[in-house]
Amino acid sequence: GILTAIVLHGMFNFLVTLPDLLPGHPRTLGDLFGSAAGSPLNYVALLIIPSLFYVVGGFWILSILFYKKENMKERGVLVETNTYVPEDRFFAAYAQ
Repeated sequence: GILTAIVLHGMFNFLVTLPDLLPGHPRTLGDLFGSAAGSPLNYVALLIIPSLFYVVGGFWILSILFYKKENMKERGVLVETNTYVPEDRFFAAYAQ
């Protein structure tokens, strides 16, 4: 988990500083690709991409951590288990 967090954080920091490193300091995808003035790419900020990495990546990591069986048992979530019941004990419960 910590390694993934470090990688995501490093990627986010690089992508945030990328517009300052590029010539012309583009702020939108339209600036980056040199699209026309009426293009929809002019409305998409470059910071959207690292922000999505953070949001989607964070949700993904937390989902994996909370979905582990031991965490589910600890937090009171019902966990389905399979138990072998011999045939005579199974029918004995209904015979009474």
